[in-house]
Amino acid sequence: KAAIIKGVSEVLLDVLNKPLESTYVVIEEVELDNWGWGGLPTVQFRRQRDETARS
Repeated sequence: KAAIIKGVSEVLLDVLNKPLESTYVVIEEVELDNWGWGGLPTVQFRRQRDETARS
């Protein structure tokens, strides 16, 4: 997470000239059960993707 915070802060500094001292980065983790991908719950999507990759 520290690398993400550092990287995002540096991008904002480089692109927007936003000082590091006034940049706040918030990482909000969402439990796997609370999001989906490709029209399916993420666990189901990944299972389906992995099965297809093995075929």
